[in-house]
Amino acid sequence: MALGTNVLLVGLVLLLIYHNRRKDNLRGRFFRLGREIDRGQPSDSSHAMRYFLLGWMAIIGGLVVLIFGFRLTMVGGGRLNALAETIGSFYVSPHQPMLQDIRDKSSIRHDDVVGLNFIKTTSPYFFRRHFRQGLRSHIMEILKQADVVIENRGTVVDGVRWFPRAKPTRMLRIFRTRLASIENALAEIRRVKKVENYLGSDFIAASSEFLVDYHGPGGASIMLCGFQAYVEGEILDPWGLLEGERLLSSLYESLHRTTARADAHRNQWVNAARQKAAVFVRKIKRMIAEAGYIPDLAGAGNLVVPKTGEIRLVDINNISPVVFDGGIRLDDKGYPVCDKSVEALSLVEMKMLGRSIDLQDRIYQFFLDPDRKRQVQIKEGLFYRNEGGCAG
Repeated sequence: MALGTNVLLVGLVLLLIYHNRRKDNLRGRFFRLGREIDRGQPSDSSHAMRYFLLGWMAIIGGLVVLIFGFRLTMVGGGRLNALAETIGSFYVSPHQPMLQDIRDKSSIRHDDVVGLNFIKTTSPYFFRRHFRQGLRSHIMEILKQADVVIENRGTVVDGVRWFPRAKPTRMLRIFRTRLASIENALAEIRRVKKVENYLGSDFIAASSEFLVDYHGPGGASIMLCGFQAYVEGEILDPWGLLEGERLLSSLYESLHRTTARADAHRNQWVNAARQKAAVFVRKIKRMIAEAGYIPDLAGAGNLVVPKTGEIRLVDINNISPVVFDGGIRLDDKGYPVCDKSVEALSLVEMKMLGRSIDLQDRIYQFFLDPDRKRQVQIKEGLFYRNEGGCAG
């Protein structure tokens, strides 16, 4: 914006000098001074034409910068410009109006994403629905077009044709909830950043949130989206059957695709994973105690263990306040996310660390009380009946 304004002003000054070239004022004297110091000694008409042409060129250039710079600012600007390199420049595209708000669709495809008014249609990427897509967000894999071609057509290696599955470069999240105001949107982003600050980059799939002016069938509205790091690994189900050494050994074998590695390497990985799980549990408890929030640890596929062995939180769109009172707090979909996340935390502590939990711990003592758990189970049953069993 500043660059366009400056260039425009330069053009206006040059045209003013051209217009006043025969007058005895400051601009006229400036024109004659330029004429005198020009070693080529061009004619007055040629010298004047320079000011005329350069002035109009500067004005046109300044207007171009102002117009296109303004359009980028309206859809994100600043920080978004770097993020936009992932899927292409953002701009208001001349797409046909959508018949259904994308936030209301049960699932979306590539064409739905590139049909959005803030996504470039000629992007070199392909958008594929991720299997963890849930109630609160559309989650799309951002794939390179070339990798998708290889996935479909295959590639020959040593005389054998392989069909490697394309891996995402990043994930695109489209938040389904309608945000009433910019304050609501910023409050949602602040909650996400609070969780990131407590967990740190090693225990969360880092995400860069941004707001867009979404043009849907009902008109323009604020929509929250995010570019999130892709975490490849095994899903950690707190309610799974395995625990302790068997759980960690199973994760090791799945992640390393073998059972033939040396016992020393396996033992080293298992011990490191157990220590990292202890850090994860400690960070979540600290967040509860200091900030009064807990992320959704209970949703299907929300916790992933990559090959490096740490627990990564990959779903960040359902963060619940933690309140020590008699009420069973439900999220906007009717799920008792706070109580179930505390239960999930206790199961992670037992199964990954291989130890019993301390029921004198204030968090566990309150939320794992048998009477309270029975009430939570009733609320959870109602949620699954209403939503068809899809949480997260």
